[in-house]
Amino acid sequence: MLFGETEVIGIKSENHAFSNGVTTHFLASGFIGVLEWWINNSMPCNVQEITEQLMFLLEPYTKHLVSR
Repeated sequence: MLFGETEVIGIKSENHAFSNGVTTHFLASGFIGVLEWWINNSMPCNVQEITEQLMFLLEPYTKHLVSR
């Protein structure tokens, strides 16, 4: 499906077809990338702060998982 409405990991998008695999890989890569940055930069914020920031960034993609 190239056009129409699709739902991927709880996010609806019109006129675009998204792959669950691509979306999952993108989110995982971003998550790991932030953790690498955090460690490589001598953990510039504490664990609670980095956790809150990651949760905020990932919330739109994961909130449907906990609402069931």
